[in-house]
Amino acid sequence: MDIKSYALGLLFISAVFFSGIFISITNASFCEDYEKYSANNNCTCDVHGFKCYSNTLKLVSGDLSFLRHLYGDHDTIENLETAGNEDAFTISSSIFLPFINLKTLRIHNCNIVDIEPGAFRSLHRLEVLEISGNSNLTLDSVTKGLILLNSPNLQMFNISGNHNAENLPGAFIRKPMFERLSNTSLKSLDVSWTRLTTLLAPFDLLPHLETLNISGTLLLGSLSCLSTLASLSNLSYIAIDHWPFFPRGYDSIRLSEEPHGLFKRNSNGICTQRKYLSDRGCLMIGERCRTLQMRFIDLDSFFLDLSKGFCMEKNNMLNHVASNSRISKQLGLILGLDKLKLFDMSNPEVLFRGPLIKPNMFYAMPSLEVLRLAGFHLNRLSNEHIRKLVSRNYNLTELDISYNELTKLPKKMFIENIFLEYLNISWNKLTVFETDLSSCVHLLSVDLQQNLLIVIDVIIVQHFTSLGRNIEINLNGNELECNCNLLTFTKDVNVTITPFRCSYKGESKLITKDVSETFFQNVCDAQEQINSMIILLGATLGVLGTALIIIAAVIIYRRRKSSILRKSVQENMPVVINLTDSNRLEESPSRNPKFVVFLAYCSKDAEFVLKKIYEKLNLKLLQLLKDTAYVNDPDHLIIIYDKHFLAGIDIDEICRVAITESHVTVAVVTDNFLESSWCNLEVKMAISSKVPLLPLFITKCDPKKLTGFLRVVYEEKVRLLWPDTSLLDETLAEAEENKLLDTLCSHIITYVKLHKDMSCKM
Repeated sequence: MDIKSYALGLLFISAVFFSGIFISITNASFCEDYEKYSANNNCTCDVHGFKCYSNTLKLVSGDLSFLRHLYGDHDTIENLETAGNEDAFTISSSIFLPFINLKTLRIHNCNIVDIEPGAFRSLHRLEVLEISGNSNLTLDSVTKGLILLNSPNLQMFNISGNHNAENLPGAFIRKPMFERLSNTSLKSLDVSWTRLTTLLAPFDLLPHLETLNISGTLLLGSLSCLSTLASLSNLSYIAIDHWPFFPRGYDSIRLSEEPHGLFKRNSNGICTQRKYLSDRGCLMIGERCRTLQMRFIDLDSFFLDLSKGFCMEKNNMLNHVASNSRISKQLGLILGLDKLKLFDMSNPEVLFRGPLIKPNMFYAMPSLEVLRLAGFHLNRLSNEHIRKLVSRNYNLTELDISYNELTKLPKKMFIENIFLEYLNISWNKLTVFETDLSSCVHLLSVDLQQNLLIVIDVIIVQHFTSLGRNIEINLNGNELECNCNLLTFTKDVNVTITPFRCSYKGESKLITKDVSETFFQNVCDAQEQINSMIILLGATLGVLGTALIIIAAVIIYRRRKSSILRKSVQENMPVVINLTDSNRLEESPSRNPKFVVFLAYCSKDAEFVLKKIYEKLNLKLLQLLKDTAYVNDPDHLIIIYDKHFLAGIDIDEICRVAITESHVTVAVVTDNFLESSWCNLEVKMAISSKVPLLPLFITKCDPKKLTGFLRVVYEEKVRLLWPDTSLLDETLAEAEENKLLDTLCSHIITYVKLHKDMSCKM
């Protein structure tokens, strides 16, 4: 063998030797890397690469290139999940060819930048496909990867978080994507947190779709008449959180115009008819929609003005979530949610000071079972409005009104909520809890933590302990005072207490289920002693008070009987009006009246007096006194405090002047008149001033209510009684009233000493 041949042979042997060493070293490196991120996948590593035997392969913080080193039969692998790829990666058209039995494929945050055409064509049994969190992966690239897709069992497609880099333009979902998904059984589509601006694909290509998540997108509606949201008739769950989304928050959100894609073409091809409105002008969102999730959105960004209220028609909505949304004006009523079971509008961002809702907001939701209004500024509603808040929601089982800065809850707020199970009133400012929960016979949990509670009403304690089943109560973080009623909670086997503190003799005591019997007894004994002293003191004060009342009543009765009634009647009998003898009565010669009549009445009867008596009597007197000086100054005919009493003058003095300066005082006697101290004073002034007094009784009176002069007139003299016109028609009623006023007028004229034959009738 020559030297050249020998050298070539030696070189060949060396190459084989070193290549074996290189393969061993490389293989060892692969195995070491594999152990770092996939130690629990039941895989082995040898000179050929990796072979896995479990049906699930998880690559955490790994490199997708690992899949290229798998060899052997991949039929056993049904679930493949990978996340955390560092280097930019392109999914080739052949990388998934060996995984013919794959059912779940999740590729999250793997820095995918492109997908080659037909990358998923071999995955015929695929049910879940997730390619998410790849901000530089465009939606057009995803659509390209769906070429030749033949996965009839595919039900979930998640491409959220892709096409989200700031340098990328707005994304479109075009018709080819939905066409390639049309031969699947797709029920859930998630395109959230993408820079999606426009939908150009008709959803009727996805007849099985039930769940759509477009949260955090820039979607403002289609630019054409292609069906978009209005064609989602099969959807049962729609999520549009953070919509429309801008990285800089609410301040960058712009008002969304009415989506062009919600119009129908007419016969001339013009888009005029709104698909989302019924003939009655109500919104239509599809009869299969069960959940509408709209968290972190600006309610002012919609083309609909929600402050004016709106109605929804042909819907079977069960759950509506609109928490953490922005509100700048009071919301109007939402009608048509008759079947709604859950409503969540917690923690809104509010830009105005008034109440967020009207008190009857939830009247139109009769089937409501869960209502969450945490941080909803309910303290802006009046106590009466809060009482009505859930008064019509008879099926309510859960209510969350925490973080509302409430200082008080109405006692009867939950009287109609018999099915209430979970009540959260935590993180408010309640100092006393006395709300009646006796109707809530199914109650399981009451959260009162972090209030300012000092006292729990004893009736509430008795209700909790009488339910006869387990109930959880949280009183932590309050300023409670230790008392026997409160500690009863800890001894009841059916009450679960979160440990809390209460004050006893200036010390803070931790109260748990295991509170000592001695401490419990000491508190109860001390409270019993205090209660006994209070009862004794109350009884003593009651006896003394009763005795004083009896003594005062006797004294008042005797004085009233001896000094007022008899004396007034006896001394003033000369001016008692006897209608049969009134034309013989004369006025006191010492008076020189400036007015004809002082009309005394109770202010509560002002409307009746001014309409029925004052106006007509004034006209009659004006006609009768037309030849006198009173015609030149009509204000001197009848004086009433509503028109003639000057503000700021002592009313006692001005009443005395008005009475003494009038020929006659006419008292319009009603129940209100008799109960008025001022009216009774006017009667006494007229009597003491010797001014003729004409009582006009509007209704028949109970003589027991009358005193002094009025009682004598009513029982012993002919009296003026306003006619009962309740059964008469308007014409006859007016005639009877005029007849009475004519009689009154004739006696007034007598006192102004007009001619005896002057007729009072007009």
